[in-house]
Amino acid sequence: MRKPVLLCDVDGVVADLTQHILDIVQACFGVTYTPEHITQYWVEKALHLTELQTKEMYERLDVAGTAMALRPYPKAISALKRLQKKTELVFLTSHLKSNATWVYDRDRWIESYFRKPPPVIHTHHKEFVPGDIFVDDKYENISAWKKAWPDGIAVLWDRPWNHREICSPRNENEFIRYSDWEEVEKLVDLIAREKIRV
Repeated sequence: MRKPVLLCDVDGVVADLTQHILDIVQACFGVTYTPEHITQYWVEKALHLTELQTKEMYERLDVAGTAMALRPYPKAISALKRLQKKTELVFLTSHLKSNATWVYDRDRWIESYFRKPPPVIHTHHKEFVPGDIFVDDKYENISAWKKAWPDGIAVLWDRPWNHREICSPRNENEFIRYSDWEEVEKLVDLIAREKIRV
């Protein structure tokens, strides 16, 4: 029996890009925020940064090596190593277009944590990639993917910036909201036992 294909976003799910950005904001502007302040996907909008502040923030993000400097979220790497044994794990990630080394650095970042690194697909159109389960923290990605692959299971990774998103009353199966890797492992086990049709 084939292993289920698990597509997993990186930033906001595995790598803590948000805290890195908040550290930049604190260093540049002397204001301290927590991830709970980020109530929408775009940090600059959530924090009401000016155009000049946003420009400075992105200039700091565009520094070579930024993607290598990100810290993983607690438990994410160990959980994904376990899931890698049960699934065909594929990282499905969007790169920061303005950062010339982001793709290279992201690949090296993944290689630094996995002895046998999973495949990495860099794309801003995740809806074109088939899989059985897709985990992402950005609702727009989850929604577009689910429309393209209605038999797949879309998991919206619970973060403060997606708390406003709810399943449409006309489509209660649009996504599942998880914040615990054990829930993903249980889901994979159910699929493996063919208790969920994918």
